[in-house]
Amino acid sequence: MKSDSVDKAPRPTRIDLPRLLTIVARELEDEIVPALSNDRVRTSAQMLSGLLRYAIADLGDPVGDEGPLPALDIVVGPDGSLSPRLLEAVREELDAMTRRSAAETALPLLRRDDAAREALTLTPASVEAYLRHHPFSEHPIAIENIEQLFGGFSKETFLLSGKWADQPAKFILRRDKKDGAVETSVVDEFNVVSRLHALGMAVPPPLLVERDPTHFGQPVALTGWLPGKTASNTQGMVMTGEHVAGARELAAFLGQLHAVDPREAGLDLGAQGSARDHIMADIERSEQSWRQRSHPASPILLAAYAWLKANIPDLSAFSARIVHGDAGLHNIMIHDGRISAMVDWELTHLGDPAEDLAYCRTWVDQVLPWDQFLAIYYQHGGPEYQPDREGFYGVLADVRIAAFSANCVDIINHDEHPELAWAVGGTQYRRVFKTLVANRLLGLHDHAAKLADPQGIA
Repeated sequence: MKSDSVDKAPRPTRIDLPRLLTIVARELEDEIVPALSNDRVRTSAQMLSGLLRYAIADLGDPVGDEGPLPALDIVVGPDGSLSPRLLEAVREELDAMTRRSAAETALPLLRRDDAAREALTLTPASVEAYLRHHPFSEHPIAIENIEQLFGGFSKETFLLSGKWADQPAKFILRRDKKDGAVETSVVDEFNVVSRLHALGMAVPPPLLVERDPTHFGQPVALTGWLPGKTASNTQGMVMTGEHVAGARELAAFLGQLHAVDPREAGLDLGAQGSARDHIMADIERSEQSWRQRSHPASPILLAAYAWLKANIPDLSAFSARIVHGDAGLHNIMIHDGRISAMVDWELTHLGDPAEDLAYCRTWVDQVLPWDQFLAIYYQHGGPEYQPDREGFYGVLADVRIAAFSANCVDIINHDEHPELAWAVGGTQYRRVFKTLVANRLLGLHDHAAKLADPQGIA
């Protein structure tokens, strides 16, 4: 049997802690403190900022504030004056503290320089000027306000407000990040959304895509804004009518999506092939991206990729379908109890529809009986669900996120301007999802062992 060998190339064994703390300090000083209106809380935040700067500087140049006193023959002379040796020691300590204070104040916090910030700054005037020279409509557009929305490991999302044809209008602009943890582009997303919108599916209306990064620093895609909000997919959430509506609408949408023949829709999404071929290619792309990054070696992910490649389900009777890849309640917009749009198509690929269902079931089970979800899914054209494939796709989903999170370590250590989201991904998310992967693998191993030896004789 062929086995995957462990990479021999040296890799960092841990995150660069000063850089990690620098990311936190920058977010605190640049984003959080300016937004605080309560004087007491603002002062506390500024104190935290000072402590972070102290810790960062101390990791690079420790200052011995309370070390043993130097051996001094005479401390005070007969005339009450301090000895020359003690005065010299006082000056040395003062100089050390002065250097450290200056170092803490001068910490650059991995900020972009003025030119880099300007290149990535979106203003109503700059966006409006671009749209005048690259119109997608015969009606004039005025941009009055831009708000960056929270979230995103590989894309930035902005809400644009203004007027279109002299009527109030809103738009959504998505922009690639320079070093995102996901390798797809807004250009790929726009292609998928455009094709699905042409089929009448509930996706944001596509308006414009700009591949040239010189205009906004990175490629961007513009879509129309739709009303609604997402239902939380947090574990342990309280069931509400909003969540139930979200689960029902998600079932209907996935049924419609999985009924689409990607070739008839004009979606390539990679080389032609069987569903199994696409799944293998997806696993290998993920593994290659993980191996190429510089981060701590992980027996858990090494074992997971080997297990996935050896345990792809038998899909000989199935044709490849469009898989959303992140089909949770957090990506379905609900307005007045109905879906307005399915968003966030950056992980879309061809494969087995069961992947989307296995992924969303964790949250759906908390708000809607699974048999009701499947009944709605089937009513809208979804193919028959195969529950025996749930274990495989559970591992695949967690491995994909764990690998993205592990890739964040490389970004933290080496990117010129690492972001807070990557810091969280490379620390907290990485540990959470690697734990999930390990528990899934061990559980599947124990289950297989029990089936092979039900009496526990071996």
